[in-house]
Amino acid sequence: TGYSSLAYLTRMPLYELKIDKSFIRDTPHDKDGTAIVQSILSMAGHLGLRVVAEGVETEAQAGYLARHGNASMQGYLFHRPMPLEDLLAHLRGPAIEKVHTGAHRSLPAPSRPVDRART
Repeated sequence: TGYSSLAYLTRMPLYELKIDKSFIRDTPHDKDGTAIVQSILSMAGHLGLRVVAEGVETEAQAGYLARHGNASMQGYLFHRPMPLEDLLAHLRGPAIEKVHTGAHRSLPAPSRPVDRART
């Protein structure tokens, strides 16, 4: 019934997919939410998309995401939001303490978005 918003994933020129914090909130403890997160990670991997998980607040969430191939995470686990000036001062300060030491791999962003209509 109607046009699925998932169809846009194959037609829009894009290179990154964000997982909303509402899905991350109960991962890995809630089996249904975790199944959705795993499905998003799998789908993004098959489509060649980079994934950013929003709202990562616990080591358990970060560990689960790292073990399941998520390369980018953001959330309070790493730092609270701050003004740009404060961020720059923080980065220029003493060595930054690593908050999460789990597995991490970094995927470079494509030089341009993937045009799914042409593939």
